Amino acid sequence: MYKRKKKQLKMMLINHNKKFVKHIIERYASFSTVNIQTKLAQAGCKKTDDNNNNNNTDLTPPIHFSTTFEREKDLSYLSHIYSRTSNPTRDLLEETIADLENGTDCCSFASGSAATSSLLTAVGNNSHVIIGNDVYHGTRSLLENVFNNWGLFHTEIDLTNIDIIKNEVETIKTQGKNVILISEIPTNPSLNVPDLIEISNLLRNYENCIHICDSTWMSPAICNPLNLGVDMVLHSTTKYMGGHSDLLGGCIAYNKQGNDTNKYSQQVFDQIRIVQQQSGNVPSPFDSWLLLRGLRSLDARIARHCENAFKIAEYLENHNAIYKINYPGLVSHPQHDIMSKMISNNNRYGGMLSIELKGGMEKAIDVSSKVQIFKRATSLGGTESLIEHRKSIEPENSPTPDSLLRLSIGLENVDDLIKDLDHALRS
Repeated sequence: MYKRKKKQLKMMLINHNKKFVKHIIERYASFSTVNIQTKLAQAGCKKTDDNNNNNNTDLTPPIHFSTTFEREKDLSYLSHIYSRTSNPTRDLLEETIADLENGTDCCSFASGSAATSSLLTAVGNNSHVIIGNDVYHGTRSLLENVFNNWGLFHTEIDLTNIDIIKNEVETIKTQGKNVILISEIPTNPSLNVPDLIEISNLLRNYENCIHICDSTWMSPAICNPLNLGVDMVLHSTTKYMGGHSDLLGGCIAYNKQGNDTNKYSQQVFDQIRIVQQQSGNVPSPFDSWLLLRGLRSLDARIARHCENAFKIAEYLENHNAIYKINYPGLVSHPQHDIMSKMISNNNRYGGMLSIELKGGMEKAIDVSSKVQIFKRATSLGGTESLIEHRKSIEPENSPTPDSLLRLSIGLENVDDLIKDLDHALRS
């Protein structure tokens, strides 16, 4: 009796995931032709089914705080069992993000690092991970301090050089390993831009190779990596998608219909879902609801972030205190043309930039100490502008130059921001 019921519960979880994908495809079929601005403005606001057979017309989606759900007399469930495996508010969030990324499925997590950790757990130690040599230090540290101990090893290479990537992939394949390539658009904090289309096309020539792109700095309002051939797109939703520095979250979106020939990517995503549900790496219903709220203003915020960042980058480009500025919106950026072909709006190159100062670390720290409007804090993507000396927060083996300051450009008046930077740079 017990074994039979246990088997029934397992099948219910599997069927729930299958129904979830089908539900997204059917639910958004009539919504798929509208522009991204419309999708974002109404994120989570469409007439919904709260999965308890009670249709509702709330424009602002309700929050389902319940952790457990009642069974029927025959011991079946209407839909949900326990909020670690699924929750109505989290389901709505995942459906919404999948649609925004032009995907069919999405797993949400308690943070961006939780999303990366779940991905690496899912691929197992029969794989080898390729990351950029200027990758976000949290990804490198996760591999070095956790997954290398489990036999999942990685290589750091220049992801802007397709020949280097090809050589590394072929070396890994001779070892009989699966290839997991994690890129960023752009890289954090140096803002280099790998060619996602070129990398994806290359990996299709090999079996059991997948390309995951961290698009946190772009968001769906600027770029959809799944449209460029990437297998999965990862976000720290804490940043631009949340947008108010008041929630932690992460996600991985996937397009089953766009990966019919890559069975391995489907296997990996299915395993990511299992890791999510079994490990409990999930966002709370309240954080899920906050993220849905943040998404509804994302396009308007991104427009201002990008406009301000471009004007500040233009001002800083020829400043005599600056050795180098990293911003792909500038024509002088070495991968400006590559970025231009991958974004959906040629006026949006992101709200992040970094500068390398003459005078090294001492000058960089001095400048960061003299700003008055910019806040000295980590993270990014909120309404407030942030400035951070990255080397002092990263591990000792970080390749980040000690003269580098990372700037997250907020929504303030751009003239005020320029005056603030000018005062700090000239003091």
